[in-house]
Amino acid sequence: MSNLRYRVPDMTCDHCIASVTEEVEKVKGVTGITVDLDTKFVTVSGSNLDDVQLQEAIKEAGYDAESLAQEQPHVGRAESSCCGGCSTN
Repeated sequence: MSNLRYRVPDMTCDHCIASVTEEVEKVKGVTGITVDLDTKFVTVSGSNLDDVQLQEAIKEAGYDAESLAQEQPHVGRAESSCCGGCSTN
């Protein structure tokens, strides 16, 4: 199971959420979708997810989507390679 995350800045209401959800759920491999209207993030869960197909589904709903790299946990990173966004002490 994997997650892909998108920023969809033009979403403004529950209708936007419903439209995006309806189109994304049609994509093969999708098992779940979370839409956060406050942050404008859409997180898609599933297996063998196709980034291009998901972006096209969001576009079909009427919105542009920016694919975001998944955030990796800092656990196990050496201090010298940490991004500085967390406390390593």
